[in-house]
Amino acid sequence: MEVHAHTHTALDPGSHRGRKKWTHYFWEFLMLFLAVFCGFLAEYQLEHKIENNREKQYMQSMLKDLEKDTASINKAIAGNTSILKGLDTLLSLIASAENDKVNQKNLFLYSVKYTYWFFTVEFSDLTISQLKNGGGYRLIKNKRVAAGIAEYAQGLEFCRYQFSELNQYFHKYEETQKKIINWPLAKKAYDWLNKNMTNMLRPMEEIEQLVLAGNYILPNTSGYLPQYYSEILFYSSAMENLHTYFEKQKQKAISLTQLIREYYKFKN
Repeated sequence: MEVHAHTHTALDPGSHRGRKKWTHYFWEFLMLFLAVFCGFLAEYQLEHKIENNREKQYMQSMLKDLEKDTASINKAIAGNTSILKGLDTLLSLIASAENDKVNQKNLFLYSVKYTYWFFTVEFSDLTISQLKNGGGYRLIKNKRVAAGIAEYAQGLEFCRYQFSELNQYFHKYEETQKKIINWPLAKKAYDWLNKNMTNMLRPMEEIEQLVLAGNYILPNTSGYLPQYYSEILFYSSAMENLHTYFEKQKQKAISLTQLIREYYKFKN
């Protein structure tokens, strides 16, 4: 019976060359990690740069809105200041108009000129809307700037609310005026005012030339004069409140403009 010995293939002394040392795997991992990490840093830097650019674009747009608002507020303040003076005179005329023909004509003229409408502001809130709806507030890194914009947006809401209050008083005295003023005599004057609202600020003589002669006050209207007085008084008070809100909003616009220019180093 033959016994066959199992032969074992001898290991090639050079076979260890096919294996990789752990240091080799370490360096491969390190290089891969560094490549991924550098890619992440590059992407982060790119995203950071994009967000910085978007932030600056928002602020440049905000400055344009503030510039428009400030100019519009200045016009409204100037126009309403003139109207408030005219309304103050109108109140005196209403109080003494019952038996005085001269005052009745002046009451008519001042009613035509100073109750036609009032000056308001169409605020440029496009940037604020984009910041709110597009999540742009998170891009604003400076807390003072973010707070200033939020405060300015709140001021816009206050102005709009007061505008709606004033508009309600405007429509109240309109109905009473129809019972007192002989409006057909003011047809040409109203056409003139409709062409350009700023004609309200023109000298009284220009409106007077457009008014027809006649009975300026309707008969049997004395009972409506106290009501007309109170409604004009409330209207005037509401306009003064709006005037105050405009003044505050103007100061907010000026402060916010300065703050944005200083922080973002924008030139005037």
